Amino acid sequence: IGGLCGSSVNFHAADGSGYEFLADVVIQLDDLNGQVASRMVSAFTRWKKYEPTRSAAMKAQLERILAKPGLSENVFEIVSKSLD
Repeated sequence: IGGLCGSSVNFHAADGSGYEFLADVVIQLDDLNGQVASRMVSAFTRWKKYEPTRSAAMKAQLERILAKPGLSENVFEIVSKSLD
């Protein structure tokens, strides 16, 4: 998963599929280990630095993660600070 985040071809795919995949993984992993999930979600923290289409797709995934019921404190902290 970490390799995906470093791949401009896969993670930053124009259709947003890389962002959606990582968000799915973070949401699932959050129930098992919030600390690891929070490290993975940090790939989204620079969403404002990308061009508008990718930036909007990354923000949408952060909002989807934030809406997860029972979100761990670790992930909540990273996501909410990223969206501010």
